[in-house]
Amino acid sequence: MSLNAYEIRTEVLRMAKDLALEEYHSKYHLWEETTKRDESAKPISVTDAPTFPTLDTVLVTAEKMYRFVENHK
Repeated sequence: MSLNAYEIRTEVLRMAKDLALEEYHSKYHLWEETTKRDESAKPISVTDAPTFPTLDTVLVTAEKMYRFVENHK
């Protein structure tokens, strides 16, 4: 069964969201493991913590992925 254009874009968007979330969780886990903490185990600084992916981040990634698919037929 082949997908129509809307289904392909939806799938690419889902993949971009998943990729952005995987990257965030990976960076967050590394940050959690390596950040310095005070006596109560609270992080001393959160300024270097990774930021949660925004919609713009997901859309930019999706656009790159979709262009790749379009250009490699």
